[in-house]
Amino acid sequence: MSRLPVSLTQDFELMPDEARAQVLFISKTRLTLKGFLTGGPLVWKMMRRLKRTPGFVFHKGLFKFPLTTGAIAFFESFDALQDFARSPEHMALVKWGKVPGRVRSGFIRIMRTAPTGSGFGDWIKPEEQESLDRRRLIPIVSRETEWDSELPVGRTA
Repeated sequence: MSRLPVSLTQDFELMPDEARAQVLFISKTRLTLKGFLTGGPLVWKMMRRLKRTPGFVFHKGLFKFPLTTGAIAFFESFDALQDFARSPEHMALVKWGKVPGRVRSGFIRIMRTAPTGSGFGDWIKPEEQESLDRRRLIPIVSRETEWDSELPVGRTA
């Protein structure tokens, strides 16, 4: 049995769309029963808009019993995420959520991807399968993700 080839790469051409996404959005919201029962139509409108947004890559909805919903969405760029966030459908849901008695708590996290990732098997080019020095993986990943230090320190509203 041969080992699956692994390659550290910045070339995601052969990989699925999710691997080429540059921005990841994660959210979770705890709703009240009233909010859970009344927010559905706005969520469906927002989801239709999301899937039509240029630069949208992938979405997965989450649900945790009893009243917690969430989402993971991938975008090609931060601009694509902003375009969606400024859409009338998303703004309507945000406005709806500000009404007392609908939402108990929630969070949003926005992350950008590192320029380097790894590929496995047929998602890496054959020429890359033979040229990787596995001893260099950790230093390369560490060095190429130093862009985190460029991000602004969090601020609160």
